[in-house]
Amino acid sequence: MVSLDFFGTAVFAVSGSLVALERGMSVLGALALALATAVGGGTLRDLLIEPAAPAFWLADPRYLRTVLLACPGALLLFPRLERRRRERRRAVPNRPTEPRLGSVTGSHPALSLAALLSLFDALSLGAFASLGASKASRLSLPPSAAVLSGVLSACGGGVVRDALAGVPPRALHATRSVYAGAAAAGAAAYVAGAGWGEERALWGGVAVAVAVRMGASLGGVRELEAGALAGKKGPPL
Repeated sequence: MVSLDFFGTAVFAVSGSLVALERGMSVLGALALALATAVGGGTLRDLLIEPAAPAFWLADPRYLRTVLLACPGALLLFPRLERRRRERRRAVPNRPTEPRLGSVTGSHPALSLAALLSLFDALSLGAFASLGASKASRLSLPPSAAVLSGVLSACGGGVVRDALAGVPPRALHATRSVYAGAAAAGAAAYVAGAGWGEERALWGGVAVAVAVRMGASLGGVRELEAGALAGKKGPPL
């Protein structure tokens, strides 16, 4: 699970880097966004449940090294891949529309890079949700706090990223497929399975989060919109 933790850190750092590309940020801005996305959720979690301890990514420099490798790699690689994709589309005018390579929320059925990124993002979401719930449980916090810790670990970095980028937080809006709900399901699955052993509970939480996230994405299911409770539909973002 440690390797999956660093895998998730890299995937979330790439996510932050791609948002920085879309917003026309500087290299320093991209690094800041990558770091915020990768460790922001865990930092907010630790501030709430273990405020006396140093930030986990400062105590273990491997997290920072992972971000420093993933961010430049994304900045160098993805624009080139996007250009090649556009060239292929121009060569075949009637080819079906595909999601942009940087979109981790694309639901195109083809096995494209966007679909692969979506799967990687779901794995990272599940890993962070399970690990966040696990950390709260080790501190003897109640199950509800463990679930909230998992959701914050998985979604907090994305919310910080979007706030810094000046866009509506994607994890909190119903225009996106189920995201925070998938993290909550994964964290709850960890809590429910804690009695079966730590390793099984962790992987069970990952599996549930991935299943909910990918199933909702493929099925076009979205988070419940707040206005739906009052019979209203909010404006599209």
